[in-house]
Amino acid sequence: MQSAQNLLSFVALVGAALLPGCSPAENSTESVEATANAPQKVSTPPEAMTAEGAESGGSATILQLQDGSPTGKSDPIMAIEDAKFSTGITGDFIVANVRYGGGCKDHDFAAYWAGSWMESLPPGTIISLSHDAKGDTCKRIVTETLQINIARLTANERRLWVQLGGGGATSGRVEIVK
Repeated sequence: MQSAQNLLSFVALVGAALLPGCSPAENSTESVEATANAPQKVSTPPEAMTAEGAESGGSATILQLQDGSPTGKSDPIMAIEDAKFSTGITGDFIVANVRYGGGCKDHDFAAYWAGSWMESLPPGTIISLSHDAKGDTCKRIVTETLQINIARLTANERRLWVQLGGGGATSGRVEIVK
């Protein structure tokens, strides 16, 4: 009987060790604050959907391009992948997947444009991403889709390229021809 109890205790310990790096206590004290300018994680609504969003039927964080540069230090981003240009019902977008460590709290992203262009043909520019992990120390690898509205960049430029960078990661160049 004692041997069975020891085996059960061992199995419970191993199971607890294999759970993701989050504890319920980490989530219980998290407060949620909504701000008017905060990006929102939504199942992509039809009026904001890009071609990729329509194909995947998934969810994405929709970001409006802000002026200037990020303030403060960005939390790490492991990779910025599959960056593409897409035209949606409400404008032009760069759609990219970002990978980061976390999984216990919602992370915030913002996109910034400093207003400068590279002296190249076609002209190019860098969009800086800011990542706020909100103190999330969990170890899961999370992939999130960001849709960055770049309509103001494409309004006067019919041919250009954009590169995303931030948190220690960069995307490849995204060629845009309208």
